[in-house]
Amino acid sequence: MTFHIERRVDNKGETHFRASTRVKGTDGELHRVRTSWRDLQREAKDDGEQLLEELAKPVRGDETVAALLERFMRDYCVPSQVAPTTRLNYRLAIDHHITGVWLRADSEPVQMGEIRAADLLAADVAEWQALQLTSGKSDGTGLGPKTVRGIRGVLGGAFSWAVGLGDYESNPVAAVKPPKLRKSTKATPTLATVKEYVAALAGTRYVVPLLMIAGTGMRRGEVLGQRWTDLDAGCTLMHLREQRRQYGNIVEPADPKTDAGTRDLTLPPFLTEALLAEKTRQQQDAVLAGETFSENALICGDVKPNSLGGGLLGALKRRSLPPIGMHRLRHMVATEMLANGMSVLDVQAQLGHSNPATTTGIYGHVKPGASAKNMAFYGILWENAEDEARTTASGEVADSHFPGAPKVAPRDDDSPTD
Repeated sequence: MTFHIERRVDNKGETHFRASTRVKGTDGELHRVRTSWRDLQREAKDDGEQLLEELAKPVRGDETVAALLERFMRDYCVPSQVAPTTRLNYRLAIDHHITGVWLRADSEPVQMGEIRAADLLAADVAEWQALQLTSGKSDGTGLGPKTVRGIRGVLGGAFSWAVGLGDYESNPVAAVKPPKLRKSTKATPTLATVKEYVAALAGTRYVVPLLMIAGTGMRRGEVLGQRWTDLDAGCTLMHLREQRRQYGNIVEPADPKTDAGTRDLTLPPFLTEALLAEKTRQQQDAVLAGETFSENALICGDVKPNSLGGGLLGALKRRSLPPIGMHRLRHMVATEMLANGMSVLDVQAQLGHSNPATTTGIYGHVKPGASAKNMAFYGILWENAEDEARTTASGEVADSHFPGAPKVAPRDDDSPTD
């Protein structure tokens, strides 16, 4: 497609220029498209180049927000690029929290999915976000800020993708600040608490996965994906190469969450002892059932990730124990390791994080009582500093760089020492 420059001389004798081209309309006929008149020919050429650039963009004038999201799911969220669990979460967000939400209550109410994508305003996004925070759940209560940020990420991601394709000029979601995250008030369990839970759950299917997470900091899916072949003969070293992933009712094996998730873990003695006992139990059960024990069997059995988490909460409730999520055990492992002197890089490798900032930012909790302990130690430092100050005032020189070093009396002269 090209343009040509039209030239016109008005009744005052002044010359003006404009660019024009022909495009095929929806009726199949060619129609002339022109720019405004300019006094300079180079300005008309600039307009012509911009005109061709605009005409080259796909025509999305009538595309609704719902249609844009469907196109985003079809053309961007392809299985080879987006994990099935992520695709499922995107679909749930679109169907339950975006397209069917009623907006513009002060004028003419309309569902977000029916609004032309080109006409969606930042004010619409702000209204939608407020509704999710106040009444986004099916029971009329509000969703949490973290959940809303995740859902708006789907809407904003679709617009950002379309803007990159040249379909739209701007992303209305980017103009609205996301909700502030609340600091979690959930307490991180202690080692003593976990030991109580293990004792209370003795004989249930939850003990082994509970110990595996508490002993290594593995993710729930990683624990359920481990087989006896992933352990050495003495159950002291685990080669983590696979996890189990659930989306909907489908459970399938998958690679670890990140490249760093593929790792070898040295197991603590209490976990080694528990795994050896579990393996013996499974071997005996196979013999009693007249079957052959398989080293390729899953350590925790064929358990769905979602069933394990929900089942654990139910088992604790039946025993009148406070609920605990398995991921909180991962928090506990990181907290204990960091608080007791293990380096951030070592903890990062243990947990399978790609970035050490994740380790310190999310899991680096302050242990209860740590502040009092640290301040008591700081008070000792303060008292030592006061002692040094008094010693210096009495005529001795304290070497502040080497606490405990002998004090050196001041010299009577300024002559250098040998």
